[in-house]
Amino acid sequence: MATNFHVVFEAMVDELLGDPSYDDWKKIGDGKIIDHIYKYKSLFSDDDTFYIGDSKYYQTKRSVEERSESALKQFTYARSIVNNSIKQSIGNTWPYRDPLTEGYSVTPNFFISAETDPELRYDVDGLDREDLHGAAFMSRQFTNRLFDRDTLWIRQYNLNFLYLISVFAAAEDGSKSQFRKRAHKFFRDQTINLLNERYMFWELEPKNGADLDEILKDNLKWALRGMAYRMGRKSNKLILAMEVPDKDAEDPFALDNNFRISEDAKRLKKIVPELFIQRPCRLSKKDGEFVEYVPVPSDSHHGFFFFFFDECQTD
Repeated sequence: MATNFHVVFEAMVDELLGDPSYDDWKKIGDGKIIDHIYKYKSLFSDDDTFYIGDSKYYQTKRSVEERSESALKQFTYARSIVNNSIKQSIGNTWPYRDPLTEGYSVTPNFFISAETDPELRYDVDGLDREDLHGAAFMSRQFTNRLFDRDTLWIRQYNLNFLYLISVFAAAEDGSKSQFRKRAHKFFRDQTINLLNERYMFWELEPKNGADLDEILKDNLKWALRGMAYRMGRKSNKLILAMEVPDKDAEDPFALDNNFRISEDAKRLKKIVPELFIQRPCRLSKKDGEFVEYVPVPSDSHHGFFFFFFDECQTD
C-alpha cells in the first residue's frame, strides 16, 4: 500500500510542478527516471534553464542521513540532464556551458517529501516552514569551483500533505496554477539564498571598454576556469564566485579546503585587478536583475582571505 501511495504522491507532485513537454527527458538510461523536470528562469542570465526534482512519500520522518541517500541519486540525474542538454545543443550549448569561460551554469535541484502540518491546516503548503526544511547537499570534484561541470547542489523540502490533497480536491485548476507559480519562484529563490550563503560573488567588467573575448583568449581563461561564468551569451561581464571559507575549521578536510580557497585568491589577486573593474555583489531575486551590488567585504569578516579588491567599485 505504501509503495502504491508513493507512486500516487509522485504523480500528484509532478502534475503540480512538472512540464509534460519534457517528459522524454526523464528517461536517463539503466531504467532510471527523473520524477520532475521543467524550465524556469536561470540564475545568471535571461535564458531559461532546467530545474530537476525528485519526490518521495515516507511513512515516517526521515533523518538528514537518510535524506542524503536520495541526494546522491539526484546528483546522477542532474549530471545526465546537463550532458543531454549539451549533446542536443551542439554549436549552441548556452546556458549550460559558456564556451568563452568554459563554465557551466548552476542547475537547480530539489527533493520533496510529504509532511503533515502540525496544526493540521489544509491551506498552507509548508514549503517555507523553517522547521520543516531539509538540508542542503553538495557534490563536487574540485574545491572552489561553483561553475565546474561536477559541482552540484540540492535543497530538500517538505510539502504539507494535507495541502496537496486539498489542491487536488478543488474543482477548479486555479489552486494548482497558483501553487505552481509560487513553487517555481520559491525553488529559484532558495537556490539563490543557498549560493549567497556559501559563496562570495563579484561582477568583473573589462577595464577601458576592452572586449571580454580578447581578454580571455590568453591563459586567463584557464586561471578562471570553474570560478567564472559569463552573465548572458552576449554579455561583456563575468560573475566570479569564491567559496566562503570556514573560519572555525579544525578537521583536515575543512583545513585543506580553506587552504585551496586561499591559494586561489592569492593567484587571482595577481591577475584580476589589472584587467577588470571588480564589483562585490550578491545574486538577486528581483525580476530582470541577476546581481545586486554590496559593500566591499571587510578583511576581518573573512580573516585569511587575500582579497584582490584594491580598486573595487560598489556603485
